[in-house]
Amino acid sequence: MNDNISNQRLAPCNPIVIARVNAAANLLAMNSIYFRIDEALRNEAEQNALFAKGPAFTRARWLYSAHNFGMAVDCVPFLIGTTGALDWNPKSDKFQMMVAAMKKSGLEWGGDWVHMQEIGRASCRERV
Repeated sequence: MNDNISNQRLAPCNPIVIARVNAAANLLAMNSIYFRIDEALRNEAEQNALFAKGPAFTRARWLYSAHNFGMAVDCVPFLIGTTGALDWNPKSDKFQMMVAAMKKSGLEWGGDWVHMQEIGRASCRERV
């Protein structure tokens, strides 16, 4: 990762998730595309606060989200370079390239879920 904030957020995650996210970052860097880890590991207070906001934010209580185990990250590409504005448009080319890189690196994409899509989420589903 070329972004210190993302590196700090990614650091407490499961080593498999870290390796896969870094693999996706390296794939994207070859095309000068970079992304920010918006959220990764969540503690109990953070998860409960998000749950209290309602189902538009999460339907998962504490210990029911992969974020609570460092097995998921929420990410979004930068519009330009490795800092500054983010590209929140999931239909943009950069966003779609980020999704493809995450999948190629072995992560599950929350935007593919049928019941509740999480457009910015990549997670590791297997037990580790």
